[in-house]
Amino acid sequence: MESNIDFLLESLRKSGKPFEYINELKLSENLRALLRRLYIQSKEGISLSAIGSTILDFAEGDYEGFNVIGALQIPIGVIGVLNLFINNEKTEIYVVAPFIKGRLLNRLRDSILILESSIVNIGIKDYEGVCNSDAYVTFSDHKDALDPLVFPRLYSDPVFLGVKHSYMALIYYMLGLDAFSAGIPVAPSEYTINGDTLRYKVIHDAPYQLLNNTVTSEIRELLKAVEKPYICAVLLLYSLIFDLGHASPTAKT
Repeated sequence: MESNIDFLLESLRKSGKPFEYINELKLSENLRALLRRLYIQSKEGISLSAIGSTILDFAEGDYEGFNVIGALQIPIGVIGVLNLFINNEKTEIYVVAPFIKGRLLNRLRDSILILESSIVNIGIKDYEGVCNSDAYVTFSDHKDALDPLVFPRLYSDPVFLGVKHSYMALIYYMLGLDAFSAGIPVAPSEYTINGDTLRYKVIHDAPYQLLNNTVTSEIRELLKAVEKPYICAVLLLYSLIFDLGHASPTAKT
């Protein structure tokens, strides 16, 4: 099935019941999740870029029970579940990874397959502005938890590192700090998941300073639409991304 994102978004607006309309579409859940995000962003007048998508998820919480953390590449696929406990209140978040032409990036395949169906549990306690947190992973297969190269393989991959550094820059902006050098990858204009094809606008290459200015401007505008970003949650998500990749320098990939 091939779908045009602009046509689908217009259909959602005209339906009067956009979330029910999305649920009735014969698309994979990954694509329906993406449509929910894009519809919410377009309704709120927020940029549809990948950067906006990521920040919206960090700061705005879930909609209709769905909350997806996106990498800076718009193409996504659910690889696991992250249970976020903020002062004992649970929020379930789907953790996603980039797709290209219907399949996962080859260099990430082993690590992603191992993470599939895994559950990451995170606990956050906020004591008068001081964040206390812990995290643990439940693997779908116990032997995967014993493989010392799982996360090192993922961490050493340049594509993953690009995403990780981009997240770090975004979080620095959210905290009101100066961002440091981070590459913003180009998103493909078309991708397929389980036979479903979705067309999407390309994020074009641009000089670093222009990208930097775009990031700054967009994030500042997005934060104006957010009543109160939960800083503890943002810090912990950053911590999780870093810790998942923390590897021994002697590990082989």
